[in-house]
Amino acid sequence: MTYHSYWRNKSSNFDVEPYCIKLFKQRWYVLGRSSYLNKMMIYALDRIQELWTLDDKYFNLESDFDADNFFCDYFGVMIDHNTPKEHIKLKVAISQANYLRSLPLHKSQTETYQSENFSIFEYNMRPTSDFHQEIMWHGETIEVIEPKWLREEIISKINELNNIYKIK
Repeated sequence: MTYHSYWRNKSSNFDVEPYCIKLFKQRWYVLGRSSYLNKMMIYALDRIQELWTLDDKYFNLESDFDADNFFCDYFGVMIDHNTPKEHIKLKVAISQANYLRSLPLHKSQTETYQSENFSIFEYNMRPTSDFHQEIMWHGETIEVIEPKWLREEIISKINELNNIYKIK
């Protein structure tokens, strides 16, 4: 395929063994094994400029491959097996709690506490960068309680935003 990543100035041509497609945040992605990198990669369909099949090469989809199982520890499409699976605890403002109840962030979501002002939601997953972005998107309505390193990372991002928006 010919693919133009947002992280590169020009398009690249390479072989991919397609495994599945996934819809996330109104964008379609393909999960495929890169024969060059010899690992699974995510490619946004809207960045694929050209596709073709190769007659001289083929692959057999692994018989035990399960797309749901592959993505089960992740929030979205950012896959990083080096990010450990964590127990995550979020304090959610009551104004946002119904939103999470009706549209859970992850299949592991459980609501473990509810009061007049906030709820506590807990998760077991790998908090990759797209999960961090989701937390930031919710602004002041979601606070990371645990793990401490994730809370500190969100605080650092908030401080960076504060520096950008400071009146000079």
